[in-house]
Amino acid sequence: MPPSAGNSRGSMSAAQPLPRSAPVVVPLAGALPAAPLLSRADTLGVALLRDGLVKGDEIVQALALQTQRRGRITDILLARAALPPDEMYAALAAHWDTCVIDPEKTPPDTQLLDRLGASGCLRKSMLPWRDVGGATVIATAEPEDFLHHRDHLTRLFGPVAMAITSRQAVQDTVLALRGRQLAQAAETRVPDAESCRTLGGAGLTGPALLLGGLVALLVLVWPLGLLWLLTGWTFLTLLLTTLLKAAAGLAAALRRPPDPAPPIIVRMPVVSVIVALYGESDIAPRLVRRLGKLDYPRELLDIVLVVEAEDHLTRDALAGADLPPWMRIVVVPDGQIKTKPRALNFAIDHCRGSIIGVYDAEDAPEPDQITRVVERFYQRGPDVACLQGMLDFYNPTTNWLSRCFTIEYATWFRIVLPGLQRLGLPIPLGGTTLFFRGVM
Repeated sequence: MPPSAGNSRGSMSAAQPLPRSAPVVVPLAGALPAAPLLSRADTLGVALLRDGLVKGDEIVQALALQTQRRGRITDILLARAALPPDEMYAALAAHWDTCVIDPEKTPPDTQLLDRLGASGCLRKSMLPWRDVGGATVIATAEPEDFLHHRDHLTRLFGPVAMAITSRQAVQDTVLALRGRQLAQAAETRVPDAESCRTLGGAGLTGPALLLGGLVALLVLVWPLGLLWLLTGWTFLTLLLTTLLKAAAGLAAALRRPPDPAPPIIVRMPVVSVIVALYGESDIAPRLVRRLGKLDYPRELLDIVLVVEAEDHLTRDALAGADLPPWMRIVVVPDGQIKTKPRALNFAIDHCRGSIIGVYDAEDAPEPDQITRVVERFYQRGPDVACLQGMLDFYNPTTNWLSRCFTIEYATWFRIVLPGLQRLGLPIPLGGTTLFFRGVM
């Protein structure tokens, strides 16, 4: 793994956005048969060009990228800012013979939302809206996804019909209606048996009191013996740690088996990267500049900036920044605890990628890092669930202390961790430059 530190175009005669006060009428038309869905998806670019919404050179480039990467033309055009999102979604609605829904002005039925689940709505970017004309209207930003999930949606809701809304509208609506439940789920996502939530409970009170009493007794009766016991325990743990690192270093120095042949990736996956922020007043320019160097296709890159609701410093800095379309902000509601694990747990449900990564605000990844992560996952197959990147310091020669940290990081990420892997031992993961397969 590479090192890491840390205007409107033309007229809109074909599709106008619905007036905010207008009633919503959703054409059912047999709930959109499968064959027209696929053909319409293929001709969307032609329709956008015909209606004058996108310039000719931009649509040619977008269609070429779509053919090359097998992605969605809507994602490509939005990522390249070829037209404003409102115009894109209005054109989508006209192209699919449906309408645009603004869930802020016409809120959804919460019972329908709960049937799919708040986390399911976020992962699928779908919003069960209301029952209209005997069918449940499902608002989505991706008509192709409606076809993909239609059988599942039909089992949940009965007859369904599609409407168009934006991903941001889905996110904002779900957070407004079910944000606190999602925050509570983030705090309790890990089972009790594997969580530190149960530490200090009644099950540990007895052993803790017994150990404390034994130590107090030894201090009074045999203080010198207690000192020898502590010294011996310290020496033993240091010796075992040194032997483990030596074994890992020896294993890492052995001849490595050749890597599998470079994979042939037919379709590059969407990669989500979570960046947890707190107390960052000047983060936006630096973050956009550093992550903007990533060479992974923008339409396949999903950067999720996670901030706490009470962190007005960071929220104000991001609100005043001109973030690119492939970056979005997720606000974590207030809760009993405010930790990075909670923020990451909350953000996972907002990720749309089949690979999810974690960065820190100060990270500066190599431009090809995401591409190499995707290639490595394909090389290693489904047995590999997680990849840990190598970390380095920006300033290894500034002073003696920075040299010591640089040596420690180089030893850990280039010798110890590869050695532990060769030995088949558990790998301690870091809190950044970490990538794992998402559950989609």
